[in-house]
Amino acid sequence: MSTAIEWTDETWNPVTGCSKVSAGCANCYAEGIDKRFDGFGNGHKPWTAVNAEHNVTMHPVRLGKPLSWKKPRRVFVNSMSDLFHEQVPFEFIGQVFDIMWQCGDHKFQVLTKRPARMLEFVKWWIKSYEDAGLTEDLGPWQPPKNIWLGVSVENQQAADERIPLLLQTPAAVRFLSCEPLLGPVDIRHQLGQCVFTEADQWATGRGIDWVIVGGESGSGARPIHPEWVRSLRDQCDAKGVPFFFKQWGEWVPADHHDGVAKYSTVRRSLEEGAPFMYRVGKKAAGRLLDGREWNEMPEVGRP
Repeated sequence: MSTAIEWTDETWNPVTGCSKVSAGCANCYAEGIDKRFDGFGNGHKPWTAVNAEHNVTMHPVRLGKPLSWKKPRRVFVNSMSDLFHEQVPFEFIGQVFDIMWQCGDHKFQVLTKRPARMLEFVKWWIKSYEDAGLTEDLGPWQPPKNIWLGVSVENQQAADERIPLLLQTPAAVRFLSCEPLLGPVDIRHQLGQCVFTEADQWATGRGIDWVIVGGESGSGARPIHPEWVRSLRDQCDAKGVPFFFKQWGEWVPADHHDGVAKYSTVRRSLEEGAPFMYRVGKKAAGRLLDGREWNEMPEVGRP
């Protein structure tokens, strides 16, 4: 399905439904859509762990959809779920990965908050490849250049927990989605060329290849501090890592929007010395950071 998400062209949802695992999930847009459409006919239940068996649904009929696309595109996989949710068996995830591998003209962007299970799956997938004897015909397994793997990072705790696991996972492109960004994040030592520990059996001399940053939208949106955004931009710039600023979200700093007060009198102070944040809505807030859009993309499959 075509999408308005700025960093991709298409969404593909072979799985729908999820359960919340961290602070970034609090105002999940996908749960809001599920609630609006009453569970897409299955009856909506809150996206909690106890309801996961009801909410997480696999859609085998959707697996072949990318095979019909003629024009190359970037594809966000499972915008309405987490492909590595515990309710999704490796056999089904393997079918999703096999389709992505076949569709080499498209770039598939897989994002998760469950990097431990992603790492476990990729090891299982590699073993399946080797057990099938494909090494004889295709050679040693290598990360497919069109499958990008990423983790969501909303704060420093999430960064510390998820990024090391991502760096242990073989992928042509490793990326972060810092949306909603809820606090300052320091990832300087995990960007671009970096030092790997012995735990990274797939050490390639590369760390994170791409960083997306965005504020929260929706009725319960929390404001994003402009200095959190600038810090990540500057960290990326220092390491030569592409930076993509997706949106301010519902709130925008007064010094980033001409005539912001005419849109809203609702304002919030994040801390002393910081600009007031005005609630103007996603469209009015826009995507400008220090006078420009940041739309940098990774170089696919760089060594």
